[in-house]
Amino acid sequence: MKKTALIVVAAICLLGCSGGDRIIERPNTVVRNSNPLEIDKVIVNDTATVLYINAYFYPGWWIFVNEATYIQAGGVKYPLKGADGIVIHERHYMPESGEDGFILWFDPLPKGTVSFDLIESDCDDCFKIWGIDLAGNASYKNLLPADLKAFEVPQPGEQTPEPELRVGKTRVEVILHGSPESYFPEQKVLYVANFLTGERSEWPVESLGNGRYVFESEQYGTAYAALFIDEARAKMILSPGEQAEVHIDIPAFGATQSRYSTLPEVPYAAFRGVYAKLNNELNMPGNGYEHDIYAPAIDPATWRLTDQKYRELITSVCRRMEEDIDALDVSEQLRDVYRQDIKSQAVIAVTSKRMFFSNSEYMEKRRDDIQFQVRNATPEDYELLSGFDLNDLRWMYSGMFFNLPRQAVANVDTFTPGQADAIIELLSGGRDGLITDLSKSYRAFDAVESEAGASPAEWEGLSSASLPFYANAYKSMREKAMKTREKALKEGGFVINDTPQVADERILDAILADYKGRPVFVDFWATWCVPCLNAMKTIKPLKPEMADHGVVTLYISNSSSPESKWMSMLPEIGGIHYYLTDSQWSALTARYNITGIPQYMIFDRDGNKTYQTAGFPGVDKMREELEKVW
Repeated sequence: MKKTALIVVAAICLLGCSGGDRIIERPNTVVRNSNPLEIDKVIVNDTATVLYINAYFYPGWWIFVNEATYIQAGGVKYPLKGADGIVIHERHYMPESGEDGFILWFDPLPKGTVSFDLIESDCDDCFKIWGIDLAGNASYKNLLPADLKAFEVPQPGEQTPEPELRVGKTRVEVILHGSPESYFPEQKVLYVANFLTGERSEWPVESLGNGRYVFESEQYGTAYAALFIDEARAKMILSPGEQAEVHIDIPAFGATQSRYSTLPEVPYAAFRGVYAKLNNELNMPGNGYEHDIYAPAIDPATWRLTDQKYRELITSVCRRMEEDIDALDVSEQLRDVYRQDIKSQAVIAVTSKRMFFSNSEYMEKRRDDIQFQVRNATPEDYELLSGFDLNDLRWMYSGMFFNLPRQAVANVDTFTPGQADAIIELLSGGRDGLITDLSKSYRAFDAVESEAGASPAEWEGLSSASLPFYANAYKSMREKAMKTREKALKEGGFVINDTPQVADERILDAILADYKGRPVFVDFWATWCVPCLNAMKTIKPLKPEMADHGVVTLYISNSSSPESKWMSMLPEIGGIHYYLTDSQWSALTARYNITGIPQYMIFDRDGNKTYQTAGFPGVDKMREELEKVW
């Protein structure tokens, strides 16, 4: 490839290169939306702008350069003129080394240009690199407000605010500092833990302009949250009803993205709010620790352990976590946050024991036809958790807390009533609190977004909790869910069909039977699946053509998508929708070997499957397969 590249560059120079080349080696960049590509060198002359690009990606996986790729500077776009080492608009598979390189060239940039952007077309999931520096004078400057530049952290003896169980409307404003004028983040997501439903709820976002975004929603108790602004990420703890701010220094973040950056790695997120100091420290480089919660699940030896040996293994894992946390050079307040993860580790190991053992057996045997030895958690396993105070609300600081209390109390339903009561007594320490209240109320929250809502028995359990917080939270969530459903139904443009009442493994057969005589396109998706949603946007121009040929478009999702969130997205998606239970989804995915989403299937007019693929293959490939059935 290098020899060919020299020939290409020589040809460019023959067209007008006069020795006045500007050569910039490994220029700094401000920000990007993905990390596989690095700018190794830029050559700018009167004839062309030439980019030497190095790619780092998984061996055997592919990268892609769209034919609509361009560079831009000063508001002007300069389209892609040619390439070497990669075929434009075709998949390029990475070698075994996981490293490769290619060259792109464009029309010349104006003299005096100090920076430009590389944009692989304007599609949502195309790679983009902003602020490629041609001046060579990039240096770190703290762009945060003056009162945040010091990144204050908790001091010895300073008390962390107590977690709260109450409902409050929380507002989180995100302010980006130092963004290139042409940079408009495509991903702006805030996930906030909701332990009542066992979900990380995605909060709605509003753009205020000038790099400012607001997330606002009801919050149910103190919660751990995760913010994503493209590749920039920030962890935080939020208090219900507070008005918090997250300030992100975009150039400082960009320095963490590039393998070639010459800028120092410094904190890039600073906070205002109830937990501001703790959140500052939580996001500082080097303040994290490694804790592989699921290590026993990928160890081929785990499934051969006796129950006693498994409990000893989990105890030793928790002890190692504690030793690692004690060794960290962090405040005692942050250390306490991390200690809550030990509690989470223990709960996961007990409540997910069956999954751990099945996965371990698969890791050893590597076959799809294994008849797994079922190893459910025992009452003795639950005794492991008696050493932890599961009613301690500081557990809410753990990033893994969001579904674990529910998981702990819901899983006891697999035992006899007497055993279940004894385990709840054990987990709660015999005291009213988080565990006993959730054991009474979690079924009501399972139904909060359904059309019918909680049954009288479920409402009675909810009302018997020791705090009115649980009933208040249910009412708030129920009102929000019904408003979402009403709005979606009013907008229309979609159909929700009842799932056929047949054996779980026959669900898809029964669904397809209603459309025999017509070609059918099936999209398996979820509200949280970003590639699913991006693919829906990409395929949109093909939809009218599909409709003209009588293709029925079906969308199948399941309860991993919160029902109100799912409902809110249907008017934009259109088509015919089915919402499966966990057992129906598991049976369907097992039968059709669906190991991930998005997943697509095409059926001919006789109901025969003609195509199945994981991941969106592109509009051209999808049209090619559809043409075979319409």
